[in-house]
Amino acid sequence: MRGAIVCLFMALATVSLAPPASATARSRSVDGLVRDLAVSPDGRWLAAAPQDSAPVLFYVAPPVRPAEGVETPPSPPARREFACPPAAIRSLAFTRDSKYIVVAPELADEEMRVLVFSTETAEQVLEIDCAGKQDRLGPRRSQVTDVCPGPTPSTFYIGRRYMVELWDVEKKERLWRVGRGETQALSLSSGGQALVVDALIHLVIVDPENGDVQRRINADVLAGQQPKPKKRKSFEVLGSPSMRLGGTSPDGAIVVVGASQMKILDTRNIASRDADKREKAAVLWYWVEALDTATGESLWKIPMKKALDRHGVSCAGERVAVAYNGKLRLFDIRTGKSKGKISATKEITAAASIDGKTWWYGDAKGTIRQK
Repeated sequence: MRGAIVCLFMALATVSLAPPASATARSRSVDGLVRDLAVSPDGRWLAAAPQDSAPVLFYVAPPVRPAEGVETPPSPPARREFACPPAAIRSLAFTRDSKYIVVAPELADEEMRVLVFSTETAEQVLEIDCAGKQDRLGPRRSQVTDVCPGPTPSTFYIGRRYMVELWDVEKKERLWRVGRGETQALSLSSGGQALVVDALIHLVIVDPENGDVQRRINADVLAGQQPKPKKRKSFEVLGSPSMRLGGTSPDGAIVVVGASQMKILDTRNIASRDADKREKAAVLWYWVEALDTATGESLWKIPMKKALDRHGVSCAGERVAVAYNGKLRLFDIRTGKSKGKISATKEITAAASIDGKTWWYGDAKGTIRQK
């Protein structure tokens, strides 16, 4: 009788404590190439934007051992899809309180809008018309380029072609709008100290609360910082470097960018009719660089042999993830020292928990794995 009671007790314990399959799996999948990934600040949710289908929300929180005598609440569904227009997703981001996810579909200029969904119910709670119908900006100025979390729990930023806006989900209103050049991407430090705006030819460091400019870092500071080509005595630089904002350190003191620049090795053949000679006459250099947001000075730089992927550089915690040519390399954001490498298929997109300890990466086949 005692043995039967013990067996029954162990069976009940197994039922109550076993984590759901959705929480223990270290991989997820979507249909097609993963264009974007985002991890909620509380670590419970993973959002993925496939190439040609609606964004998917995964519940990835680790199982919690219930206290004695306390009933365990049911877990949310392991996978849900959002009701979005049939279009690719340009960008997605969670609010700082993890209650909402902001989605920016790639739509025609006259249909441009940003959608906000509840993470708990997957229902739409806000739709923002960005097509110029309400504010008369016109199609070109209305184009949405990026979204990112705001400085307070229920706020978020929208990067539009020539401006940045701060919105509040709970109030359902825009708090402010400022013009900040030709906005390409946004990044708010996890500590909320600095908002960095990628304005194509320079980075703009702004006050997260009101959008006031604190400093500009011109792309020209990156010029000429790559080593000279081997077996070449000299080369010429063509134009200013192109850069893409990757992210910031938690305190906002460091900003990391992916950069490239055309360098002419043979001026005589750069306009040759021979395609082989033209190809050998110039080369594109790629690198990742960390800059001091207060001074604009270079802290470290790492040359890349191949072009970076679409979301080539991302930052979380004290780590920088660089995706290129089917590889994902991790570096220390303060020193640039290597912290590991992952090999996968081409076109990698990466995102991480707010402390940078748990990374997720998606590939061209729609597979999303946890590192």
